[in-house]
Amino acid sequence: MPDVPSAEELSALPAVVLAEQLVEAYRLVAELTGQVELLTGQVECLSVRVEELDWQARKDSSTSSRPPSSDSPHKAPRLGSCPSIANY
Repeated sequence: MPDVPSAEELSALPAVVLAEQLVEAYRLVAELTGQVELLTGQVECLSVRVEELDWQARKDSSTSSRPPSSDSPHKAPRLGSCPSIANY
């Protein structure tokens, strides 16, 4: 990341240079905004998928129409609790 100039340094720049830097800053903000929107959409999709998989993993004969013989003979280990991604 480039160094951020101080207000004093910026005020000493010629108007043309300052305008060029401002245009570049706006371009960069627009690019990063697009990336944030893309990543936010991906997080939302993945959060839904995680919830679906979590729901499927909790299914056994007591929570579905599957017969008891389809249950695993071993209790699945519980993973540590972590905050839901959807809460962020």
